[in-house]
Order: sequence, then C-alpha cells, then structure tokens
Amino acid sequence: MRSVSRLESSLSEIVNAIKTVDGVIGIILFGSVTRGKADEGSDIDLLVLFENEDKMRRNEWEVTRRIPSNLFTQSICACASTLERMNPVFIQSVLEDGLILYAQHPLVLRSRLANALACLIVTYSLENLPQKEKQKVNYELFGRRVAERRYLGLVEELGGRRLGRGCFLIPKENAEVVLNTLNAHDAKYESMEVYIPNKAEVFLQNLRR
Repeated sequence: MRSVSRLESSLSEIVNAIKTVDGVIGIILFGSVTRGKADEGSDIDLLVLFENEDKMRRNEWEVTRRIPSNLFTQSICACASTLERMNPVFIQSVLEDGLILYAQHPLVLRSRLANALACLIVTYSLENLPQKEKQKVNYELFGRRVAERRYLGLVEELGGRRLGRGCFLIPKENAEVVLNTLNAHDAKYESMEVYIPNKAEVFLQNLRR
C-alpha cells in the first residue's frame, strides 16, 4: 500500500473506479487499516457488495480489472446469499470494524444500520512544520507517556483511533475540535466521510430487501 498519509486519495480513487460496476451497491474497508495496524506493506482490504448473486458472478472480474494495480488492493465480492455462507467470525469482524466507503442509497442504509456511526478518516502532513511543533501536534493529537503515566490525546479522548502515521479516524460529531488543532498549526489535511456498522444481522437483512 502507498504511504498511509495518502490513504484518503487512494480510497477515493478505488471507490470512483468500482462504484459504477453494474450491481455494486456498497464498498466496505476492513482489515489492518481499520484496526490501526497498517504499515507501508499492508494491502487495502475491501468487501464489495452486489445487489444479487447473478450480477456478482457476471461482474466480479470487472471489479478486479478496474482497481489500479499500484494500489495493492485485495477485494472480496459478495451479496446477501454468499455472505450467509461465509465464516460468521469473518463477517462479524468486517461489520464491526469495517468502514462503509460507498453505499448506493446512503441515507436509507444509514437509517437502517443500528448504531451506525458517521466518522471521518483524516490524513494530514506536518512536513512543513519545525520539529518542535511537529512533536507538539503529535502530543496534542495522540498524547504521550511520562514516566509511568499515560496522557491521552484529543483523538482518543473524543472516541477516535490512530490508523497509522499521518492518519486517524474520528467520529464526525467530534471532528471539529481535532481539525481546529490542525488548523491552528497550519497543518495540511484531507478528510473522507465513512460509516461504521455495528450489527451484522441488520446489515444482512437490508441486503435482502
């Protein structure tokens, strides 16, 4: 995968490439990126949802073809019927930790997903800042440890988590405070809105409709 700080642009490129494939109704990011364990060698893992199995079988190769090879993406295509045959532990993991990057009917999907949480993936750069100011920003965002005591940063205090170097996830309702910190230091950043589903069964029911 490319530098984590360029994650947002990579995801946008991928979503724009495959969301128009016939039958695609949703794209979910999962794996090491959403768990905050991604590094420079990590793949981008996607679950691509189709409206039915027939369209999935006819077009899953088109999904693979459209994803730029330089983005090192692993995609799994599925629909309601095939999800039910997959390992339930895998499905639960995807739907608890996953981030919805695209939904054909986002407002309907958002209202039906129990406990769905609107979040922002924020990628930022501190390259133009002096070293001391970089350190200050990182302390403000992610906290620090002094002796045996750990001080939380804004991201964790506000319900977010670090996804990697130069990238974090934050609930949308709390994002303004963190973004104001970046603005105060003239740090460059981009954000992408995503949704975190928490209940797999509700999601499967919606796919069947």
